[in-house]
Amino acid sequence: MADTSTCRAGMDGLMKEFRDPKTYYNGCPDATLTMLDKFKVDMSVRNVECQNPGCWWAYLIVARFVTNDNINCPITDVSTNTIVPPGKVNCTAEESKPPPGPTRPFDPTPLPASSIPSTGSSATDSTSPLLSPTSITSAPLVAIGVSSTSSVAIVVIVAIVVVGLLGLFIVWRLRVVNRDNPGDDYFRELHHNDASKHGLVKQASSTARGGTASTDASMHVPDGEDDLDLLSLWRIPPAEIVMEHRLAEGAFGQVWRASYCGDAVAVKVLHKHKSAMADIRLFIDEIKLVAKMDCNAIVQFVGVTYHRLVDLQLVTEFMAGGDLRTVLQESDDVSFPTSQKLECAIRIADALAYLHVMEPKVLHRDLKSRNVLMDPIKGAKVTDFGVSREAAFDQETLTQGVGTYRWMAPEVLVDGHYTTSADMFSFGIILTELDTHQIPYADRMNANGAALSDTAIIAQVMRGTLRPSFRPDAAPWFVEFASKCLENDPVNRPTAMEAAYFLRMALRRDHGSM
Repeated sequence: MADTSTCRAGMDGLMKEFRDPKTYYNGCPDATLTMLDKFKVDMSVRNVECQNPGCWWAYLIVARFVTNDNINCPITDVSTNTIVPPGKVNCTAEESKPPPGPTRPFDPTPLPASSIPSTGSSATDSTSPLLSPTSITSAPLVAIGVSSTSSVAIVVIVAIVVVGLLGLFIVWRLRVVNRDNPGDDYFRELHHNDASKHGLVKQASSTARGGTASTDASMHVPDGEDDLDLLSLWRIPPAEIVMEHRLAEGAFGQVWRASYCGDAVAVKVLHKHKSAMADIRLFIDEIKLVAKMDCNAIVQFVGVTYHRLVDLQLVTEFMAGGDLRTVLQESDDVSFPTSQKLECAIRIADALAYLHVMEPKVLHRDLKSRNVLMDPIKGAKVTDFGVSREAAFDQETLTQGVGTYRWMAPEVLVDGHYTTSADMFSFGIILTELDTHQIPYADRMNANGAALSDTAIIAQVMRGTLRPSFRPDAAPWFVEFASKCLENDPVNRPTAMEAAYFLRMALRRDHGSM
């Protein structure tokens, strides 16, 4: 039985080489290469194609690969709909003449005596065209001396041995990769066999009805092949992750505590109803984003784990102190003093400053106390850069009780306009939480003495007539600074870097640290 995943992955590697404009094989017509890529050949025209030097070599390399003892990759003759015998795939001397002309990469038949240098000639090529393919027109033929049948036979044997060794190496390498990453076969088959159905591969951003292509980074559709390679690189075998208990649950997924190599880690898992390809692609985007971050104020990426695509999970460092919202609910000014609150605020500002200077810059879009994790040793760290930040403000947001909207800037509520200043407004909301320990707007009442409804809060924030409260005894400088972050005009809000600097100076001034 054919080893489908190995055959497919091996052919992909060969096709990348065949279509490289710098190699001999590039001269072979694309139609021929496309057919080979599908493990097919038209034997009725194969002899004609073998007159092309690029095709001659392509057939030889493919023949050596598919007939390797360790795999079985049958080639189908489309003219007869039968399997081509392994020994008949390549261009043999009995079936067709080798590619003519002195610029071909290799000729197993003797050249005319007039075209061969004398025995003392120095006309040799120090680079083997098989191992280091270059342009056909620039590669001189290797001089093999007098037209001796035995010399030709030696050269042919050497070439075949080299090709065979190359094929064995490819198979060995694929075996190692597939052994270490058994789940990759699923991804590969999904990508190659059902790409259009699942939408994981790169697509044009222009519309079918004459729309123009968008260069906006937010409209980028990830390249499925590259994504699968990255996931394979970061993959942790599922058997090495031991799930322990659930830590939190949101609209898009759950976070579990687990152990990996004896260390505690956190594992993010999507809800079962979030297994649509659109949700998984957003999850992959989050993974790619978190993986490239290197900031001690941001929860660190550890890896990914999966059996199948729908089982994809994100593994990060574990933060033992829980989220900031829970810490504020369960603490007071004694257990969570002002100096520690300022240190927490500085860490959040540091994380935002890092995000906002990345290239391209990153907007968190969902900064809130639930997305700040605490640890008695590591301090505060920002987390959750994924699916939720891509979600539109919709009815689902309104029906989740205390939702993300309480941390949203007015311009975001009005028209969904996100900038770095929108993150700074959310940061200002967290500063009010650090002061009051309460959920934003929790103390605001309507004319009847009842708590403001969600819709009333949203409407007043959009109009710029409502902002969270501070405690009466809050430090004036703190209230003034937090209020700057909550300015209705985004232009008037400080940057994350300015906030981090200002809070550091305040902590040093009032508490003699940092």
